[in-house]
Order: sequence, then C-alpha cells, then structure tokens
Amino acid sequence: MSTEVALTFDDGPGEVTGALLDVLGRHGARATFFCVGELIAGREGELARAAREGHEIAVHGWTHEDHRDDPEARAAAAARTADLLEAACGARPRLFRPPYGYTSPQLEAAMARRGLRTVLWDVDPRDWEDPGVQAVHERTVAELAPGAIVLLHERPDTVAAVDLILGAGWRSVTVR
Repeated sequence: MSTEVALTFDDGPGEVTGALLDVLGRHGARATFFCVGELIAGREGELARAAREGHEIAVHGWTHEDHRDDPEARAAAAARTADLLEAACGARPRLFRPPYGYTSPQLEAAMARRGLRTVLWDVDPRDWEDPGVQAVHERTVAELAPGAIVLLHERPDTVAAVDLILGAGWRSVTVR
C-alpha cells in the first residue's frame, strides 16, 4: 500500500519557511507551498531554495482575504503573485488555493484563464488554532489516507508535527 500524501503549506513565506524546508529535506520529502504575494518581498531566497529542492511553489493570492467578492480583480492580483514567484523560483506557478478555501465557479474560471488550477484539500488538522504539536500530529494522521492533500500552515508547531508525520512513515509529494 502506498503511503504517499501531499503536504501543503499556506500563508507563507514567513518565519518558519526555512525550518519547514529543513524538516522536509531531512525526510527526503516534497511539498507544495501556497504563497501570499504581499509576503514575498525579502523572502525570495527561501522560495528559490524551496524550488531548487523540488517543492512546488504556488499562489494563495496577493492578500489573505476572501477572493469571491471580485474574481477578476483577485485573479489579476494572483497573477501578480505568480509573476513574483516566477522571478524568484524560475518557474511559473500552476496552482492556486483560495484563502479559507472560499471559492466559486467564477473565481476558479478567472484563475484558470491565468493558468492557475484551483486546489483545495482532503485533510484539515486545524493547525491554525495552535493546538500544540501532538494535536496537529494526531489530527493529521487520524484522517490520512494514501493520496490525501493535507492543509497545513506555516506555524511553529506545524514544523515539529510534520517531522512526526514524516517520521511515522508517511511520504510527502507535491500536489499532482
């Protein structure tokens, strides 16, 4: 039986991006990072490192707000984020995850016109609640199944929880 899952990280780049890359590297794991455009400046080096190490760099919007209110304007801003990510990483992002998972057919169509496929998730351990390392680990593995897409966030406890998840034998790959 396969133990492959897709660990994904929202809301970066940020203070723990480097630590996440270190943990993923120790385990030979690959992940997908959904980045917020307004957070990219000054973190291009970490994003370039992530791309060099085989991680997928994707778009989470320019800001972390509900994108359904004005799909065309939000898609244009997402394309601006994609431009910055391409400049930092050398490859055009192909994936988009709407903040909060709030989407609509209009938003997905606007993103698709800009070459971005919308991706949601199968497993949400609610790490954004900061429940502690053990809770993030337990909530994640309780719902894991081969092929699952796991929603995680760039938070300190998540770094340690990812180490536990990968140490338990789950193998992380990028979103396909």
